[in-house]
Amino acid sequence: MIYSGHTRQDQNAFRVREHRGKLRRLHRNLYTDDFDRPAEEIVAENILVIAAALLPDWQLSHSSAAVRGPVDGMLFVSGGGKPGRHLHLPGVRIIRLPGLRAPEHDEIPTPTQLERGPEGPPELLTLRVSTRLQTIFECLSTARSYPEKTLPDVAVAELIASLPVVDRERAERFAARNGLRRECLRYRALSFEVATAEDMPLAEPDGASIYFYGWAMGRLTYLGGGEYSFTYDRDWPVALSSELPRQVDPSYEGRGMPAFFENCLPEGWTESVVLASNKLSREDLFGLFTTTRKYLSNLTLRPLGIPEAELVYDAHSVRLAHLPGRRDGVVHLHEEIGRMPEDVDLWRRTRTDGPLRLSGVQAKLPISLFEAEAGFAIRIGDLRHGCTHILKVATHYEGLIENEWATMELARRIGLPVAQAVMVEFQEDSPYRSRSLLVERYDIPDRVALESEGSRTELLLQEDACSLLLLRRAQKYNTSMERIADALLAAGIAPAGERGMRHFLILVLYSWIVGNGDLHAKNVSILRRFRIGRPGEAPTLEGVSLAPFYDIVNTRLHLPGDEFAVPVDGKRSNLRVRSFERLGGRWGMSRDEVRAEAERFVLGVNAHLDPVLSASGLSEELRERFAGIVEENVRTLGV
Repeated sequence: MIYSGHTRQDQNAFRVREHRGKLRRLHRNLYTDDFDRPAEEIVAENILVIAAALLPDWQLSHSSAAVRGPVDGMLFVSGGGKPGRHLHLPGVRIIRLPGLRAPEHDEIPTPTQLERGPEGPPELLTLRVSTRLQTIFECLSTARSYPEKTLPDVAVAELIASLPVVDRERAERFAARNGLRRECLRYRALSFEVATAEDMPLAEPDGASIYFYGWAMGRLTYLGGGEYSFTYDRDWPVALSSELPRQVDPSYEGRGMPAFFENCLPEGWTESVVLASNKLSREDLFGLFTTTRKYLSNLTLRPLGIPEAELVYDAHSVRLAHLPGRRDGVVHLHEEIGRMPEDVDLWRRTRTDGPLRLSGVQAKLPISLFEAEAGFAIRIGDLRHGCTHILKVATHYEGLIENEWATMELARRIGLPVAQAVMVEFQEDSPYRSRSLLVERYDIPDRVALESEGSRTELLLQEDACSLLLLRRAQKYNTSMERIADALLAAGIAPAGERGMRHFLILVLYSWIVGNGDLHAKNVSILRRFRIGRPGEAPTLEGVSLAPFYDIVNTRLHLPGDEFAVPVDGKRSNLRVRSFERLGGRWGMSRDEVRAEAERFVLGVNAHLDPVLSASGLSEELRERFAGIVEENVRTLGV
């Protein structure tokens, strides 16, 4: 087994074990418990997981990316930092080379495992590898210092022949972005016959203008061949993400939809229904993006599909606090949706009606809550009516709605910033016969304030940690709480103060205590707070804060043994308070401060858990299991 410390404490622990003769040192922060085989053999067998552990921000490149391993005893990597500082391992030299201007990479699991901490289990890591198209151009570059980093022309021609059509169609744009003029000429010479061998239809270039309320932000354009570009409107003042810098034009051009926009897209069940309803392939991200004209925080795509004068911005006219509750805590509403979420006709209307498109895997609908003659009612929220709430419907998991309400309500009662939610039931003739959960949007203002208060109104723009980390939707589990914390700090979340990093620690602590195993990178978000300026001027960015908690549920109640979605301190289970102390230490919280927060939560949970479970409607068996999960996690925490 190979060992490489994830944290400073883990590195110290491995050094102690080496000093005691239990581990054998291969390189700085690299050990093995194999004392019999030659070091060169051990390194060669595990070189990819070693590279992923020692150089997580670099990518396998050039000939090493082509063969997925060393070439003549050298493993070539690029990007990530200052080139030229090579690593000399037994039998292998890792050569760091300069990265391209606009690099691309894929991610692959390593073929062997590695232990990151003394208490953690062995795990496969994720290794960045140059895309096939980038690998070809890297292997066509000049090689005065390291001729081994290139490949013979015949091998490059074979790589070109294996390229999918979309990569061949975008090859010259890739070369132009990266200043690879000579390499492009060689590519043309080697790919002439291949390029004309297939004549497959490709998706046509297309584009959409992106607006925040009434302000033009910029234009997202599909270039064809799986490539996109984004250009800001000249009057929009703020960069949407680090991947979309404000100072260059175009702000983005490259393979794949920018993470900020891709992470707006639906996943799982919702994605499947939308794709089927619109007869789209799973690879057609731009087609999926344009199946609706509205996204969170009043982001809209123009043209709208309706007259501009009929557009209604999302804003609250009725809050959950206004609804009359019953003794059992369930609210009765009149349902005017008329169709269940799996009804294809419901989704076919979305292209023209433009209801809010929600990300996430759970079955849920965008809802407009309003006051009718017969009482309070809900309908699908769309461009003409706005979307104020989100309706989550019952699934095949017994008690999931009651479980999520209880987990969210418990957080509210102990004083955590959480999205407001109530359980609802509908009239007898409604197709929604089971309880549902109605969640109030926190990213939109009250309608009175939006229409009358002018410059005093605060507008919020949401971005999740998946986007902050430049991860794709499918990569939301491919991170750690430490990386998420660093991304939040880089985005401007204050180490202290209201809605600062303390609240992130609280979210992670609370999720562990209540068995929320689905706290991935899309379930942590920031809010950029804008103030409306004078007429004709773009809004002004006033600050950044952590979003209220959302999508919190005791997953272990339905999935026994469910672990944390992403690791804390290198671990996904059996988390003790010292792991949270190390997490808080990244932004300056002392161990005593972290322990005090943990103790406060434990007291709060113990005080409110039984009343919340009693009001939840969960069966007696599920209430007992819920309480048992909390008790076990508190005991493991050790405060």
